[in-house]
Amino acid sequence: MLKENQDSLQKYCEELEREKANERQMRLKLEEDYMQNTKNHEEEVQLRLKFESKLNNMHSAHRDLESKYKRILNDLSNSQKSNKMLTEKLNAKSDECTELKAVKTENESQINQDGEEIGSLKRELAIKAR
Repeated sequence: MLKENQDSLQKYCEELEREKANERQMRLKLEEDYMQNTKNHEEEVQLRLKFESKLNNMHSAHRDLESKYKRILNDLSNSQKSNKMLTEKLNAKSDECTELKAVKTENESQINQDGEEIGSLKRELAIKAR
């Protein structure tokens, strides 16, 4: 009976050893899974941080471009106003120049007439003086 009891205890011990080995394998597998999950989590966190960094850089670049765009629109508006004002001044000066050319032409014509009149008077005077 002791022998049977010893055999049954031996079988029970072997069964417990198998369970212990199974539990050890299960623990190792779970530790490996835990390490893999931890590694995956860290990689995901790093990827998320990289994504957020790129997103922040894109937002920063967008803000810079938007401010440059607004400044360029303002500069363009100012340049167009300045161009319009200068064009108006140019037109006014051009009109003034045209008027001055007309006056010059009239004055030259008058000078030529006066020169011819003086010439004819000199000839008459020379004839009378003879």
